[in-house]
Amino acid sequence: MVVETDGDDLGWLMTTYAVSGDGAEATPIAVIAGESDAVRTLTSWLRTTAGPMVWKRVRPGLYGSGAYVVGHLDTGEWFAEGPGVDQAFDDKAQAQRACDAARAGTHI
Repeated sequence: MVVETDGDDLGWLMTTYAVSGDGAEATPIAVIAGESDAVRTLTSWLRTTAGPMVWKRVRPGLYGSGAYVVGHLDTGEWFAEGPGVDQAFDDKAQAQRACDAARAGTHI
């Protein structure tokens, strides 16, 4: 995360980067800008995006967390769906980790 502020109090800009597994490459994935309190905005954003995903059971075999859904397929596999992920996995934990990685802007 990089936070830039204007020296004359005219505004601020926050850029979030996804860093590759080996740390060799950083790709910008989100930009937020404004003129109000940057610290309050950053704190709110971190609470929303950096916290752990909380999974709630919608019904047996189907779980949701925000924009993400993990469910059990008739084949025995688990699917993960949401922004940045649409895939089947061997188990529920793998599917949930894929959703967490997609939410963070990284890929596993």
